[in-house]
Amino acid sequence: MRVAVGVEGHEVLFRLELLPGELPRGHGQFHMEVIFGVPEFRVRLPMAPGDLHPDLVALTALTVVRPWSHELRMVGLAVSQKFAGAVHQAFGIEVGPVDPALTPRRAIGRPAISYSGGPDSMAAESLVGPGIPLIHMVRIPHRRVPYRTARHRGDVHRALVEHALAAGEEVHFFESDLEFVVVRPHPTFPQWPSILVGPILLADLLQLASITYGRTQNGMYLDEGRRFNPAADSELAWVEVFAAAGLDLLYPTAGLSEASTLRLASRHRLGDLSRSCMLGDHRGPCLTCRKCALKELLRAAISGAPLPFETDRRLGASPSVVEYLETPPYYHQYLLEYGLPRVPGIEATVFGLAARHLRSTVEETAWMDRYYPPALDLLPGPLANQVESRLLEEGIEVMTERDIELFESWHPGRALRADRQPQPAALDPS
Repeated sequence: MRVAVGVEGHEVLFRLELLPGELPRGHGQFHMEVIFGVPEFRVRLPMAPGDLHPDLVALTALTVVRPWSHELRMVGLAVSQKFAGAVHQAFGIEVGPVDPALTPRRAIGRPAISYSGGPDSMAAESLVGPGIPLIHMVRIPHRRVPYRTARHRGDVHRALVEHALAAGEEVHFFESDLEFVVVRPHPTFPQWPSILVGPILLADLLQLASITYGRTQNGMYLDEGRRFNPAADSELAWVEVFAAAGLDLLYPTAGLSEASTLRLASRHRLGDLSRSCMLGDHRGPCLTCRKCALKELLRAAISGAPLPFETDRRLGASPSVVEYLETPPYYHQYLLEYGLPRVPGIEATVFGLAARHLRSTVEETAWMDRYYPPALDLLPGPLANQVESRLLEEGIEVMTERDIELFESWHPGRALRADRQPQPAALDPS
């Protein structure tokens, strides 16, 4: 990919061009096919960026164009040998031109956290912070391409983050139309790290040494809930590339399940603002999507209380939720396995058929209440010690050997053995 970059005030414009031999079809996060279409994107910054380190500019471009790139040719700037070498080692992509005299950027400064107002980022902030800057990317319309979906309410998430700002947090908003680079499926980002384009560009002005990311067991080890396969995602390769540009990527919640991050978020000082649903409005989550189904089940499981009647009614009235819960294997099935045995009266709710299919138990899903210890190896020593101490303060232990065995052998078929055929619903004796 050939990339030209222009700066106008607070806005940085990237123009993209496929090189000979590069195809518009590539694979983004979790093997998703992404099709390149719109050859530009812009990033609006809260302040003028000043002199940008070439490695930071090239890293920004790479987070967006990597699915389609065999080579990254920057127009008008040259990167350091260290950065070019790290990208080639991680992804096999040649980056140039290279300036042998360019001093690589060093990771000196303070941490920041990629913050959405969701429970995962809240949990990550509680383990690394408090008091570190929150950075949030806002999706904005493209100047020449119509928006083709109503599947995401970015205005709601921005409002939630603005509440954090009003509560006294240091918050930095970055705006970008980078999701339009992908024409199918839409909306989506080419890679998860592309949501960091803003803080990458302002890393020097904000004096950032690291960015904390709220990825969990699901994204780091469970191949988006399909099976245990830590090599499936290239997230760890990005760690080395960011480090070469003087930014450490930190994953304090990598060893936690969404059940644990939701529990941590419920105790967070901003916990009442936590929201995962991408479709709801300012009044609350939509309660018609799969994400809402899972999160509401987990909330009930954590509290040990029955699923609220109105929540069950609204989920049960949603054709997409009912269809989702009919036939296994399920979307993020491991979370269903965790939640179903912990909610009283679950058989009489919209989750009843799934409960009869899975027949999971509290004992065999207890590993989701604990931390996967290899995830601590992703953190620098002092931070790993801090995270482990904070986990203990929150009552979260590391996994036992048996937990690790269950986690590392998890796959959807395990809960659907022949001895676990779906049971008929109990007859009402009345």
